[in-house]
Amino acid sequence: MLEYYEAYSSLDRTISFTEDMIKKAAEEINKSLQLQWGEDSIDVSSFRKANLSDLVLEENPELTEKSLQEMGGKNLLELFEETVEAKLIQPTFVTEYPVEVSPLSRRNNEDSSIADRFELFIGGKEIANGFL
Repeated sequence: MLEYYEAYSSLDRTISFTEDMIKKAAEEINKSLQLQWGEDSIDVSSFRKANLSDLVLEENPELTEKSLQEMGGKNLLELFEETVEAKLIQPTFVTEYPVEVSPLSRRNNEDSSIADRFELFIGGKEIANGFL
């Protein structure tokens, strides 16, 4: 687990720093960007960035954006944890968490209902967490 903060940084810059640090560590330790994690082959040469709601909709096609808004942030996060989290095998930065579940995070400039926050998942586990 990694948690990192930088004064006066942006979410994108913090994500890039985290990605670069993991790539460099993999190259130094493993001499490759291809890692074996149990039965999974993980490629840390590229990282996906996706928002929490889109990931929930991908795994739950019976839901709509409207139904996600109606369920509230806490329930949305619980649904994410139950249906998405373990499936995030390849490196994925999950962004746009509801402020309801991230009360100490900075609110996003364009949408005050989401926080400037990310969690990085690799191998179905949370590896890094970042707030602005």
